[in-house]
Amino acid sequence: MILYLGNKLSKHGYTPTSVETLGKQLEERFVIDTHSAFRNPVLRLFHMIGLVIKYRKADLLLIDTYSTWAFWYAVISSQLARSFNLSYTLILRGGYLPLRVQRSPFWSKIVLKNAKDVVCPSGYLAEYMGRFYDRQYQIIPNHIDLQNYPFKERFIGSSIRILWVRSFHEIYNPQLAVDIVDGLKQNGHDVQLLMVGPDKDGSKIKTETYAVKKGLNEYISFTGRLSKSEWITMAEDFDVFINTTNVDNTPVSVIEAMAMGMIVVSTNVGGMPYLLENSLEGLLVRPRDPSTFVENIEMLKANEELAIQFSNGARRKAENWDWRVVREKWFGIIQE
Repeated sequence: MILYLGNKLSKHGYTPTSVETLGKQLEERFVIDTHSAFRNPVLRLFHMIGLVIKYRKADLLLIDTYSTWAFWYAVISSQLARSFNLSYTLILRGGYLPLRVQRSPFWSKIVLKNAKDVVCPSGYLAEYMGRFYDRQYQIIPNHIDLQNYPFKERFIGSSIRILWVRSFHEIYNPQLAVDIVDGLKQNGHDVQLLMVGPDKDGSKIKTETYAVKKGLNEYISFTGRLSKSEWITMAEDFDVFINTTNVDNTPVSVIEAMAMGMIVVSTNVGGMPYLLENSLEGLLVRPRDPSTFVENIEMLKANEELAIQFSNGARRKAENWDWRVVREKWFGIIQE
Protein backbone atom coordinates (compact mmCIF):
# COMPACT_ATOMS: atom_id res chain seq x y z
CA MET A 1 0.00 0.00 0.00
CA ILE A 2 1.38 3.37 -1.09
CA LEU A 3 0.13 6.85 -0.23
CA TYR A 4 1.13 9.47 -2.80
CA LEU A 5 0.77 13.16 -1.87
CA GLY A 6 0.90 16.06 -4.30
CA ASN A 7 -1.17 18.82 -5.90
CA LYS A 8 -4.04 16.93 -7.54
CA LEU A 9 -5.79 19.97 -8.99
CA SER A 10 -6.73 19.21 -12.58
CA LYS A 11 -10.44 19.17 -11.74
CA HIS A 12 -10.06 22.85 -10.79
CA GLY A 13 -8.69 23.74 -14.24
CA TYR A 14 -4.99 23.26 -13.57
CA THR A 15 -2.60 21.16 -15.63
CA PRO A 16 -2.38 17.57 -14.29
CA THR A 17 0.75 17.00 -12.21
CA SER A 18 2.70 13.83 -11.56
CA VAL A 19 0.56 12.77 -8.60
CA GLU A 20 -2.17 12.22 -11.21
CA THR A 21 -0.10 10.98 -14.16
CA LEU A 22 2.60 8.94 -12.41
CA GLY A 23 0.16 7.83 -9.74
CA LYS A 24 -2.10 6.28 -12.37
CA GLN A 25 0.81 4.49 -14.04
CA LEU A 26 2.04 3.00 -10.77
CA GLU A 27 -1.34 1.31 -10.37
CA GLU A 28 -0.04 -1.27 -12.85
CA ARG A 29 1.83 -2.94 -10.02
CA PHE A 30 0.92 -1.34 -6.69
CA VAL A 31 -2.07 -0.45 -4.55
CA ILE A 32 -1.79 3.33 -4.45
CA ASP A 33 -3.95 6.18 -3.12
CA THR A 34 -3.27 9.67 -4.51
CA HIS A 35 -4.17 13.04 -2.92
CA SER A 36 -4.91 15.97 -2.38
CA ALA A 37 -7.52 17.73 -4.49
CA PHE A 38 -8.41 20.59 -2.15
CA ARG A 39 -7.94 23.86 -4.01
CA ASN A 40 -7.33 25.89 -0.86
CA PRO A 41 -3.67 25.33 0.13
CA VAL A 42 -4.36 25.35 3.88
CA LEU A 43 -7.14 22.78 3.54
CA ARG A 44 -4.84 20.73 1.31
CA LEU A 45 -2.17 20.75 4.01
CA PHE A 46 -4.56 19.62 6.74
CA HIS A 47 -5.95 16.97 4.44
CA MET A 48 -2.43 15.64 3.86
CA ILE A 49 -1.78 15.56 7.61
CA GLY A 50 -4.96 13.56 8.12
CA LEU A 51 -4.01 11.16 5.34
CA VAL A 52 -0.57 10.46 6.82
CA ILE A 53 -2.25 9.62 10.13
CA LYS A 54 -4.84 7.45 8.38
CA TYR A 55 -2.23 5.59 6.30
CA ARG A 56 0.45 5.47 8.97
CA LYS A 57 0.78 1.69 8.49
CA ALA A 58 1.24 1.95 4.72
CA ASP A 59 4.37 0.53 3.13
CA LEU A 60 5.56 3.79 1.60
CA LEU A 61 4.74 7.49 1.33
CA LEU A 62 5.58 9.29 -1.93
CA ILE A 63 5.75 13.09 -1.75
CA ASP A 64 5.93 15.47 -4.69
CA THR A 65 8.31 18.15 -3.41
CA TYR A 66 7.96 21.67 -4.77
CA SER A 67 9.90 24.83 -4.08
CA THR A 68 7.39 27.51 -3.14
CA TRP A 69 4.64 27.34 -0.49
CA ALA A 70 4.03 23.65 -1.27
CA PHE A 71 7.55 22.85 -0.01
CA TRP A 72 6.06 22.84 3.48
CA TYR A 73 3.69 20.03 2.50
CA ALA A 74 6.76 17.86 2.11
CA VAL A 75 8.35 19.04 5.35
CA ILE A 76 5.28 18.49 7.52
CA SER A 77 4.13 15.25 5.86
CA SER A 78 7.58 13.68 5.98
CA GLN A 79 8.24 14.54 9.61
CA LEU A 80 4.82 13.24 10.64
CA ALA A 81 5.58 10.05 8.71
CA ARG A 82 8.82 9.68 10.64
CA SER A 83 6.92 9.72 13.91
CA PHE A 84 5.02 6.65 12.69
CA ASN A 85 8.14 4.95 11.23
CA LEU A 86 6.53 5.30 7.79
CA SER A 87 9.19 5.33 5.06
CA TYR A 88 8.93 8.20 2.59
CA THR A 89 10.39 8.98 -0.81
CA LEU A 90 10.76 12.54 -2.05
CA ILE A 91 10.13 13.31 -5.72
CA LEU A 92 11.77 16.66 -6.48
CA ARG A 93 9.63 18.76 -8.81
CA GLY A 94 10.20 22.46 -8.25
CA GLY A 95 12.45 24.45 -10.55
CA TYR A 96 13.12 26.85 -7.66
CA LEU A 97 14.37 24.08 -5.34
CA PRO A 98 17.99 25.32 -5.54
CA LEU A 99 16.74 28.64 -4.16
CA ARG A 100 14.51 26.93 -1.60
CA VAL A 101 17.36 24.93 -0.04
CA GLN A 102 19.34 28.15 0.32
CA ARG A 103 16.43 29.85 2.08
CA SER A 104 15.46 26.87 4.26
CA PRO A 105 18.69 24.88 4.72
CA PHE A 106 17.76 23.31 8.07
CA TRP A 107 14.43 21.83 6.98
CA SER A 108 15.77 20.92 3.55
CA LYS A 109 18.53 18.82 5.12
CA ILE A 110 16.11 17.20 7.54
CA VAL A 111 13.73 16.00 4.82
CA LEU A 112 16.58 14.90 2.52
CA LYS A 113 18.52 13.10 5.23
CA ASN A 114 15.63 10.94 6.41
CA ALA A 115 14.08 10.05 3.06
CA LYS A 116 14.26 6.43 1.94
CA ASP A 117 14.95 7.68 -1.60
CA VAL A 118 15.15 11.06 -3.29
CA VAL A 119 14.10 10.99 -6.92
CA CYS A 120 15.19 13.72 -9.37
CA PRO A 121 13.75 14.03 -12.89
CA SER A 122 17.10 15.12 -14.30
CA GLY A 123 20.80 15.32 -13.61
CA TYR A 124 20.36 19.05 -13.03
CA LEU A 125 18.60 18.73 -9.68
CA ALA A 126 20.61 15.65 -8.69
CA GLU A 127 23.85 17.54 -9.25
CA TYR A 128 22.75 20.67 -7.42
CA MET A 129 21.13 18.88 -4.50
CA GLY A 130 24.16 16.64 -4.19
CA ARG A 131 26.31 19.72 -3.62
CA PHE A 132 23.86 20.93 -1.00
CA TYR A 133 23.45 17.61 0.83
CA ASP A 134 25.58 14.57 0.10
CA ARG A 135 23.46 11.46 -0.29
CA GLN A 136 22.38 9.17 -3.12
CA TYR A 137 19.89 10.66 -5.58
CA GLN A 138 17.91 8.53 -8.01
CA ILE A 139 17.48 10.02 -11.49
CA ILE A 140 14.18 8.98 -13.07
CA PRO A 141 13.04 11.25 -15.92
CA ASN A 142 9.53 12.54 -16.39
CA HIS A 143 7.70 10.07 -18.58
CA ILE A 144 5.22 10.06 -21.45
CA ASP A 145 3.29 7.37 -23.30
CA LEU A 146 5.14 7.69 -26.59
CA GLN A 147 2.33 6.08 -28.57
CA ASN A 148 0.13 9.11 -27.80
CA TYR A 149 2.48 11.50 -29.63
CA PRO A 150 2.44 11.05 -33.41
CA PHE A 151 5.79 11.93 -34.96
CA LYS A 152 6.00 14.32 -37.90
CA GLU A 153 9.27 15.39 -39.47
CA ARG A 154 9.22 19.17 -39.39
CA PHE A 155 10.88 22.18 -40.92
CA ILE A 156 9.86 25.83 -41.16
CA GLY A 157 8.02 26.71 -44.34
CA SER A 158 6.96 30.07 -45.72
CA SER A 159 4.82 30.67 -42.62
CA ILE A 160 6.44 30.38 -39.19
CA ARG A 161 3.95 28.51 -37.02
CA ILE A 162 4.85 28.55 -33.32
CA LEU A 163 3.35 26.67 -30.38
CA TRP A 164 3.65 27.59 -26.68
CA VAL A 165 2.21 25.22 -24.06
CA ARG A 166 2.50 26.01 -20.35
CA SER A 167 0.51 27.34 -17.44
CA PHE A 168 0.41 31.13 -17.60
CA HIS A 169 2.62 32.27 -14.74
CA GLU A 170 5.18 35.05 -14.50
CA ILE A 171 8.09 32.61 -13.96
CA TYR A 172 7.33 31.11 -17.39
CA ASN A 173 7.52 34.59 -18.95
CA PRO A 174 4.67 34.23 -21.47
CA GLN A 175 5.00 37.85 -22.63
CA LEU A 176 8.36 36.92 -24.13
CA ALA A 177 6.43 34.87 -26.70
CA VAL A 178 4.63 38.03 -27.79
CA ASP A 179 7.97 39.84 -28.17
CA ILE A 180 9.26 36.98 -30.33
CA VAL A 181 6.28 37.32 -32.67
CA ASP A 182 6.81 41.08 -32.72
CA GLY A 183 10.46 40.64 -33.73
CA LEU A 184 9.63 38.17 -36.49
CA LYS A 185 6.84 40.42 -37.84
CA GLN A 186 9.17 43.42 -37.88
CA ASN A 187 11.60 41.37 -39.97
CA GLY A 188 8.85 40.72 -42.52
CA HIS A 189 7.88 37.13 -41.67
CA ASP A 190 4.44 35.56 -41.82
CA VAL A 191 4.03 34.16 -38.30
CA GLN A 192 1.29 32.61 -36.18
CA LEU A 193 1.55 31.79 -32.47
CA LEU A 194 -0.78 29.53 -30.50
CA MET A 195 -0.57 29.79 -26.70
CA VAL A 196 -2.14 26.92 -24.74
CA GLY A 197 -2.53 26.70 -20.98
CA PRO A 198 -4.50 27.70 -17.90
CA ASP A 199 -4.00 30.98 -16.04
CA LYS A 200 -2.31 30.59 -12.64
CA ASP A 201 -1.59 34.16 -11.56
CA GLY A 202 -3.30 36.53 -13.98
CA SER A 203 -0.47 36.29 -16.54
CA LYS A 204 -2.80 35.13 -19.31
CA ILE A 205 -4.85 38.32 -19.19
CA LYS A 206 -1.67 40.39 -19.02
CA THR A 207 -0.25 38.57 -22.04
CA GLU A 208 -3.45 39.00 -24.05
CA THR A 209 -3.49 42.70 -23.20
CA TYR A 210 0.17 43.00 -24.15
CA ALA A 211 -0.49 41.37 -27.53
CA VAL A 212 -3.31 43.85 -28.23
CA LYS A 213 -1.09 46.75 -27.18
CA LYS A 214 1.57 45.55 -29.63
CA GLY A 215 -1.04 45.24 -32.38
CA LEU A 216 -0.39 41.51 -32.69
CA ASN A 217 -3.68 40.03 -31.53
CA GLU A 218 -4.57 38.77 -35.03
CA TYR A 219 -1.31 36.75 -35.11
CA ILE A 220 -1.61 35.23 -31.63
CA SER A 221 -4.33 32.88 -30.40
CA PHE A 222 -5.06 31.94 -26.78
CA THR A 223 -6.98 28.74 -26.11
CA GLY A 224 -6.89 28.56 -22.31
CA ARG A 225 -6.54 25.09 -20.89
CA LEU A 226 -6.99 22.21 -23.34
CA SER A 227 -6.97 18.49 -22.74
CA LYS A 228 -3.78 16.73 -23.75
CA SER A 229 -5.44 15.08 -26.74
CA GLU A 230 -6.85 18.43 -27.90
CA TRP A 231 -3.55 20.28 -27.97
CA ILE A 232 -1.68 17.31 -29.43
CA THR A 233 -4.16 17.35 -32.33
CA MET A 234 -3.68 21.10 -32.78
CA ALA A 235 0.11 20.69 -32.70
CA GLU A 236 -0.08 18.92 -36.06
CA ASP A 237 -0.30 22.34 -37.73
CA PHE A 238 2.74 23.85 -35.98
CA ASP A 239 6.48 23.35 -36.45
CA VAL A 240 8.32 25.38 -33.78
CA PHE A 241 7.87 24.95 -30.04
CA ILE A 242 9.13 27.77 -27.82
CA ASN A 243 9.82 27.51 -24.08
CA THR A 244 10.20 31.03 -22.70
CA THR A 245 10.60 30.30 -19.00
CA ASN A 246 12.97 32.05 -16.60
CA VAL A 247 13.13 29.04 -14.24
CA ASP A 248 12.71 25.39 -15.14
CA ASN A 249 13.40 21.79 -14.27
CA THR A 250 12.44 19.28 -16.98
CA PRO A 251 9.06 20.42 -18.31
CA VAL A 252 6.82 17.67 -19.63
CA SER A 253 5.43 19.99 -22.33
CA VAL A 254 8.91 20.21 -23.91
CA ILE A 255 9.29 16.42 -23.70
CA GLU A 256 5.91 16.06 -25.44
CA ALA A 257 6.88 18.54 -28.15
CA MET A 258 10.13 16.66 -28.78
CA ALA A 259 8.21 13.39 -29.05
CA MET A 260 6.13 14.90 -31.85
CA GLY A 261 9.26 16.03 -33.67
CA MET A 262 8.70 19.74 -33.07
CA ILE A 263 11.66 22.08 -33.46
CA VAL A 264 12.33 23.25 -29.91
CA VAL A 265 13.84 26.63 -29.08
CA SER A 266 14.09 27.19 -25.33
CA THR A 267 15.70 29.43 -22.78
CA ASN A 268 18.88 27.92 -21.41
CA VAL A 269 17.84 27.70 -17.76
CA GLY A 270 17.68 25.10 -15.00
CA GLY A 271 17.42 21.56 -16.25
CA MET A 272 16.99 22.41 -19.94
CA PRO A 273 20.65 21.63 -20.90
CA TYR A 274 20.10 18.20 -19.30
CA LEU A 275 16.88 17.69 -21.24
CA LEU A 276 18.04 18.43 -24.78
CA GLU A 277 21.47 18.68 -26.33
CA ASN A 278 21.97 22.13 -27.79
CA SER A 279 22.41 22.26 -31.58
CA LEU A 280 21.58 18.56 -31.90
CA GLU A 281 18.05 18.10 -30.53
CA GLY A 282 17.01 21.74 -30.38
CA LEU A 283 18.38 25.16 -29.51
CA LEU A 284 19.03 26.80 -26.14
CA VAL A 285 19.16 30.60 -25.99
CA ARG A 286 19.51 33.38 -23.46
CA PRO A 287 16.50 33.98 -21.19
CA ARG A 288 14.54 37.24 -21.38
CA ASP A 289 16.04 37.99 -24.81
CA PRO A 290 13.55 37.88 -27.71
CA SER A 291 16.23 38.81 -30.24
CA THR A 292 18.09 35.51 -29.73
CA PHE A 293 14.86 33.58 -30.29
CA VAL A 294 14.17 35.58 -33.45
CA GLU A 295 17.69 35.10 -34.81
CA ASN A 296 17.66 31.35 -34.21
CA ILE A 297 14.17 30.81 -35.63
CA GLU A 298 15.21 32.76 -38.74
CA MET A 299 18.36 30.64 -38.98
CA LEU A 300 16.31 27.45 -38.85
CA LYS A 301 13.87 28.79 -41.43
CA ALA A 302 16.79 29.35 -43.79
CA ASN A 303 18.29 25.91 -43.08
CA GLU A 304 15.70 23.22 -43.74
CA GLU A 305 18.22 20.40 -43.37
CA LEU A 306 19.21 21.51 -39.88
CA ALA A 307 15.57 21.92 -38.83
CA ILE A 308 14.81 18.36 -39.95
CA GLN A 309 17.89 17.15 -38.06
CA PHE A 310 16.57 18.73 -34.87
CA SER A 311 13.13 17.26 -35.49
CA ASN A 312 14.45 13.72 -35.80
CA GLY A 313 16.96 14.14 -32.97
CA ALA A 314 14.22 15.34 -30.63
CA ARG A 315 12.08 12.29 -31.35
CA ARG A 316 14.97 9.90 -30.78
CA LYS A 317 15.68 11.55 -27.42
CA ALA A 318 12.03 11.38 -26.40
CA GLU A 319 12.00 7.61 -26.88
CA ASN A 320 14.09 7.39 -23.68
CA TRP A 321 11.18 8.87 -21.72
CA ASP A 322 8.52 6.38 -22.77
CA TRP A 323 6.75 4.84 -19.78
CA ARG A 324 7.72 1.36 -20.94
CA VAL A 325 11.35 2.39 -20.44
CA VAL A 326 10.98 4.50 -17.30
CA ARG A 327 8.63 2.23 -15.35
CA GLU A 328 11.26 -0.36 -14.49
CA LYS A 329 13.21 2.30 -12.60
CA TRP A 330 10.13 3.23 -10.59
CA PHE A 331 9.16 -0.36 -9.93
CA GLY A 332 12.71 -1.11 -8.85
CA ILE A 333 13.08 1.57 -6.17
CA ILE A 334 9.56 1.04 -4.81
CA GLN A 335 9.87 -2.73 -4.60
CA GLU A 336 13.22 -2.33 -2.86
